[in-house]
Amino acid sequence: MLDQSQQRALLSAAEARVAAARATLENLETGSRSEELDVIRASLSKAEADLGLARKRTNLTRSEQLEKAGTVSAAKVEVDSNAVASAEAPSNN
Repeated sequence: MLDQSQQRALLSAAEARVAAARATLENLETGSRSEELDVIRASLSKAEADLGLARKRTNLTRSEQLEKAGTVSAAKVEVDSNAVASAEAPSNN
């Protein structure tokens, strides 16, 4: 399990990847070929998915810590754990 500082670092890195992918997409939308745009859009989608997963992992870590402290139920931890598992599952798109 990652500690809070590692979780924050992963979350920050994911947010930075999303921002970079969005900036690249904005730059390429002015005069780029559709194939290039498709690649950048796919990169942005991946970065956004990674960011969502990082947020879910952060929530799970927080819930696990709060459960140990007795302030949240095991059900909350299970919900957060299922959200991470769902985000990690391969997409059928």
